[in-house]
Amino acid sequence: MAIIEITDENFEEKVLKNSKPFCLKFEATWCGPCKAYTPIVEKVSNEMTDVDFGAMDIDQHPNVPTKFGR
Repeated sequence: MAIIEITDENFEEKVLKNSKPFCLKFEATWCGPCKAYTPIVEKVSNEMTDVDFGAMDIDQHPNVPTKFGR
């Protein structure tokens, strides 16, 4: 299953209004650990098809992460 790109604009629709549980990974392009976790999250998303997975770049979309203390 693909990791959905989440933005400030689509957060409510894709995450909050999703009928399935949603796992959201906050990330940044400059973050080494974020890059290292991506293949792991992709693998888990392929195994857990009853959960949707997404990633949000905190530098490009800062509004939602700020609400969660990032």
